[in-house]
Amino acid sequence: MIKILDKEVDLWISHTWYNHDITNTSEHGICGHTFEIIEYYYIFKSKCVTKILWPESLTWEDLEIAIRSKYSFDDDEIEDIKINSEFIESPRLLKGSNILLVDGEWERLRHSTILFDNIFMFACGQKDLYKINKQNVTILQDDRIYKKGPFTINYVKKILFDKFKKIENVDDRMFAYLPINCRTLNDEDTTKLIKKYKNILIGTSHPEIYNKYDVDILKMPINNLHEKFNTLIYTPLELKWDCSNRLIPECLFYKKNVEMHLPDDYLEYDTALKYRLIDCKDIENIKLTSSDQIFNIILDKI
Repeated sequence: MIKILDKEVDLWISHTWYNHDITNTSEHGICGHTFEIIEYYYIFKSKCVTKILWPESLTWEDLEIAIRSKYSFDDDEIEDIKINSEFIESPRLLKGSNILLVDGEWERLRHSTILFDNIFMFACGQKDLYKINKQNVTILQDDRIYKKGPFTINYVKKILFDKFKKIENVDDRMFAYLPINCRTLNDEDTTKLIKKYKNILIGTSHPEIYNKYDVDILKMPINNLHEKFNTLIYTPLELKWDCSNRLIPECLFYKKNVEMHLPDDYLEYDTALKYRLIDCKDIENIKLTSSDQIFNIILDKI
């Protein structure tokens, strides 16, 4: 699909996408990047004309349920998000003014052409973004964990805690999030995890993987997740690289317990998680507000 976006919009906020005409790779779906788009839209909308681009097969109905389960937005704020959302699945060619891509997966765009005055991208996983040498592409990255390049700027991704929904009733359970794309445990490690944590819940998008174990399973994404447990059991990533983790700081914001189920030397390899944990010692370090430095970075360029 070829799409020319509204040229009156100063900034579009989105994430990358695969072109399904060429590749059958899975979509992001509702995940942390979904909420990053919502949160950065919320703070930018008062600074410039801002809209959201949803480039996957996501429906407003599913999105609204996820928003209402997580945030304290009132009906007018949710209607504003709806009005300023555009749904364009896997565009082949996309043209617009300026865009912020929150997921940092430049490689996902290899079968698409995006023509923007400025492209801003959070570094998030792909480690070679510093090599991009295009004057209209700016990489916002944590310089503590990524190499610097000609068009990189130091920035730590934040979370809009002020709009999180208050929760009152929380189940006395442990929870481990095991997405199939990056955190699947082998049979031996899964058995050890379940044996060690007797009342653990496992969150996964593929419950069939864990049906053979004597364990309770939550099919992700799930609404009102933070009401389901009071202790997070953090398990290692296969790639040992967990940049801009959201679940740990969200748990700390809600005063939950966080237990790191990791090998002793794990943080020597996963420096992204190491620095996220350091920042989480004071939630204010990663609190997204209307005075965030990102305004100076982006508004000066557009």
